[in-house]
Amino acid sequence: MLDVARAIERHADGDQVSRAIVTGMGDRPEPPATDFASLALAGYSQNPVVHACIAELSKAFASIPIVAERRTPKKEWVPADERHPLGRISLRPNEVQKDPAGFHEQAATDFQIGGNGFFEIERSRSGVPLQLWQLRQDKIDIIADKSTGRISHYDFTVSRSKEPRHLLPGDVIHWRKPNPLSSYWGLSSLAVAAIVGDLDNTAFEYLRSFFANAGVPVGLLTTDKIVTKKDSEAISKRWTERVGRAMVGGVRGLANWFKLAVLDGGWKYEQIGSPLDKLKLDHVFSQTETRICACLGVHPLLVAVHIGLLRSTYSNLKLVETDFWKRTAKPLVERYASALTCGLAHEFGRDYRFRADLRGVEALQKSEAEIRQQAREDFNAGLITRDQALEATGREPVDNEPLFKLPRGVVMIGPGATPDAFATPAAFQAFERRMLEGLKAGQLKAVDAPAITIDSPAERHATIPEVDRIIDAARLERDSAIVEATADLFVEISTTNAEAVIAELALDVTYDPTVPALTEWLKTKAITFADKAYDTTIDKLRPSLVEGLDAGETIQELADRVDAVFEGRKNNALTVARTETAGTANAGSAEAYRQAGLEENEWLKGGPDSRESHQALDGVRVAIGARFDNGCRFPGDSDAGDPAEFINCTCTLVGVVPGDEDDDESNAVTREATYESFAQRLNTAERQVADVFGEMIELQLAAILAGLDDIEEQAA
Repeated sequence: MLDVARAIERHADGDQVSRAIVTGMGDRPEPPATDFASLALAGYSQNPVVHACIAELSKAFASIPIVAERRTPKKEWVPADERHPLGRISLRPNEVQKDPAGFHEQAATDFQIGGNGFFEIERSRSGVPLQLWQLRQDKIDIIADKSTGRISHYDFTVSRSKEPRHLLPGDVIHWRKPNPLSSYWGLSSLAVAAIVGDLDNTAFEYLRSFFANAGVPVGLLTTDKIVTKKDSEAISKRWTERVGRAMVGGVRGLANWFKLAVLDGGWKYEQIGSPLDKLKLDHVFSQTETRICACLGVHPLLVAVHIGLLRSTYSNLKLVETDFWKRTAKPLVERYASALTCGLAHEFGRDYRFRADLRGVEALQKSEAEIRQQAREDFNAGLITRDQALEATGREPVDNEPLFKLPRGVVMIGPGATPDAFATPAAFQAFERRMLEGLKAGQLKAVDAPAITIDSPAERHATIPEVDRIIDAARLERDSAIVEATADLFVEISTTNAEAVIAELALDVTYDPTVPALTEWLKTKAITFADKAYDTTIDKLRPSLVEGLDAGETIQELADRVDAVFEGRKNNALTVARTETAGTANAGSAEAYRQAGLEENEWLKGGPDSRESHQALDGVRVAIGARFDNGCRFPGDSDAGDPAEFINCTCTLVGVVPGDEDDDESNAVTREATYESFAQRLNTAERQVADVFGEMIELQLAAILAGLDDIEEQAA
């Protein structure tokens, strides 16, 4: 391997593409393994095969939507709300690159050329991701800590005349190709193909020069006479003008290509260059095309190069397209989505991700015939119901109840297959679920038994799919109204508290509630509040309903379970409201102190019942916007990470006014008055938030009960 590396380095002295490869720098973080600008110019911009391969892959990359998703309590992934930061970024990465397809296409192009991709996360003042920007990899320097070798920051240099911008690792997403020789930089596939690319460029340039010289190989004019240097140069010039491309109007044309040259006076022409038929350039191009396509993971047939067209048929093309998607495009775009998930989505927890939506890729989908055959086999084997088989083939269900196909005289049995398991449809549904779970685990077997006929009673029972549809419908009830109402209320609470602390401290400032950083934080907080309120309710509701279904309960009995769960949620409204209200109000205080020009603020504990960590912070001062030792920028800061530090917190924040820092008596009075007025405002705001929470619960309750009523009416 070292010999190869040295050969490449020596080769870099005279060739264009391979000149892009550079070496490391000892024990310091090494620079890029390749020169991105040189690869982009000599490879992507000047070599048609390289350009076609990268363009083909980037075009495929751009056709795949990258969607932001959220995991529900049922462990199902659903699209993230468009108002959530991840939802907004997935639809519009930034204010310049508004088209996500173009954004992803450029990312794929840069990645294939340089082996690396860099994105900067632009944040609001409160740290909420707002936009995603692509960074040119040849303008990035990776700076590592000398003692640990870990990345300390990135330097991004816009131009040589400006100082580099220092970017923290948490604000940069770096995805790269594997590189066994570097812990910091990925290895470019184009760099691996550099020598082959040089050969391809050189062979084509030779072909171009051959025709530029009228197709005349290099040769010698010889004579028996003694010729001076001056005469030799004149004769050479005349020969070139005679058989080469003549100048017509300042431009070389083809006028002399087919003129006959006559040699006299003992002159002879002796060819020393190789004619095209002896060079066998077709073989040379076949070798270079094959190796370039192999390095970039694109079949030659897809980019219509010579070697690929030699065996091209329509059936071959279909197979090649499928192979390209499975082996190259799909793994690459999934790695891209994974990089965005790890670098951005997981800031909001493990229940958020970015996913490559491959459902629209025709080459990856089963044909209609394959889908029908699979559905037929699964139904005949008793693995799916008749309705599921019909839906899989695009047809409407007809049974509206589980109907499996089993051989005559044979029934599937397993744990719990007693006569009571078949007494009612609800009991059978419970047994059916256990049966399918056992089937998946390999615990069931088929035995000979008489066929069992079940008479359906008049009482209607719900099924798990029906209950799940009802629960999903309840989510839609909160999307359109609750988030907007909550966001408006949070802004009102924040503004009221900000104006109050300005008046109490006699600060000379008019509060501005429209600061983008704060409004964005409050809006995101409202979205998260609605999501958590819904998810927590479902966490408690669904297990209870499944338990009722397993017990064969009627719809009315299920409705009683729903009432019980929601009643408990209503009783918990004040605790939920306190958690959301304190952080919202204190965020307004912190912003007011910042606008007033104060330099520090101080933690003020909520009372003798405050948790131990918050009592320890009482009186601690930090710079405005900085974090206290528990990770909070202000009491109730839900971005702190540890829920134990902000749930049910009633502490507050007081600004440190210049001149009063050392006046203990004045400070004590100010602190006491600040907390008393804050507690009063907090009580009022808590009731407002609790009311909104109650409306949310009532809305969900009404939707779920209405769904159960619909099932009962259908039975009637």
